[in-house]
Amino acid sequence: MSGGAPLGIAADAGRDRVWVTLTATNQVVEIEASERPRRLRTLPMVRQPNSVAVDERTGRVVVASASDDALQLLDP
Repeated sequence: MSGGAPLGIAADAGRDRVWVTLTATNQVVEIEASERPRRLRTLPMVRQPNSVAVDERTGRVVVASASDDALQLLDP
């Protein structure tokens, strides 16, 4: 994974997805967590996205910034 080291990681077992924050590039990566994991998409995020969480019931992803107390929501 280019763009710096991953920091926040969240799993959505029901959808076979893993979400990873890249703080150096202010991005989050969606990864398909099957037998052959693959990157599905990379999205721009809030500044310094340190934390990520998934509501496994709805699939909504919440990314939190460490620098300005901002949250970004991603709906499936």
